[in-house]
Amino acid sequence: MKGGTFLLRDIQKCMYDIDNESDFKKLWFDLINEYNIRDKPWIKSTYAIKRMGCVLYEGSVNTWHVKYTT
Repeated sequence: MKGGTFLLRDIQKCMYDIDNESDFKKLWFDLINEYNIRDKPWIKSTYAIKRMGCVLYEGSVNTWHVKYTT
């Protein structure tokens, strides 16, 4: 894995600072490739949570700024 110094910051940017789904997907896949974390179960779960929120509220509520907790 890349130095790890900015991993949390980059994940937070994807989760909280992106306003549309296409930008999120591009940034997300760039991030997992840059840090070589695409096969990590926790990164797959994080992506699924974000996607689930988008599908649930698609068209009625903008969920891109909702913070999810477990």
